[in-house]
Amino acid sequence: AVLRVSSEFLDKEHTFMTSWDLRRAAVPSAGVAWECIRWALKNRKRLDANNKRMSICMPPGQPALVAVVKLVFSICAPVNPHIVSESCEKCEDFMLG
Repeated sequence: AVLRVSSEFLDKEHTFMTSWDLRRAAVPSAGVAWECIRWALKNRKRLDANNKRMSICMPPGQPALVAVVKLVFSICAPVNPHIVSESCEKCEDFMLG
């Protein structure tokens, strides 16, 4: 559902910023991670053009989740300014520019 709604939003061609709060997230299955990666690669041109800034707030002590986020970033290589941090305050400050 998230990818469908995200696609619908991208179709509107508005600029936006993305903030992910993963503090309560579970490590996704490989299938879910790859589905998200395929979606991002398919939509890369529109994401690069419209997603102006991105923050990801991570939970402390979750090396498996950190590894998934690093894998996604290494494959998708977003061009927008971004931060990945365990400090949501740092993420908020970053998003404010």
